[in-house]
Amino acid sequence: MNENLISQVNVKPFIDREDNLLGVASVTFDNAFTIHGLRVMQGKNGPFVSMPSRKDQDGVYRDIFHPVTKEGREFLQQKVLGAYEKAKERAYDEVFREEPAAGAETASPTETETAATRQRSSRADKGLSR
Repeated sequence: MNENLISQVNVKPFIDREDNLLGVASVTFDNAFTIHGLRVMQGKNGPFVSMPSRKDQDGVYRDIFHPVTKEGREFLQQKVLGAYEKAKERAYDEVFREEPAAGAETASPTETETAATRQRSSRADKGLSR
């Protein structure tokens, strides 16, 4: 497959969901066509990419876009899952890692707990405890 065929992959990962949907993606081909609605799903054998689909008149879901060959599917899945992993790492960094303000000193959890304990003890000594 031509590595330049896919010019951009955007993935929005979902954090802390209870279902199998890990994220959604859009893929731009050759800076000319974009496909939206690809889903990154958790399967029995790991994550996979589900193609965008619509329900037809008979209530059956049909893909509105899909690779024609096995190689095409593997290529697309590799690109989307790679982008998903990177986006997931960035999302976890943003959600779970708090960066200290510029120039602010950081205290270790032990130092913070000790300062809070000292403050409570000081308030109790002064008769200000809650």
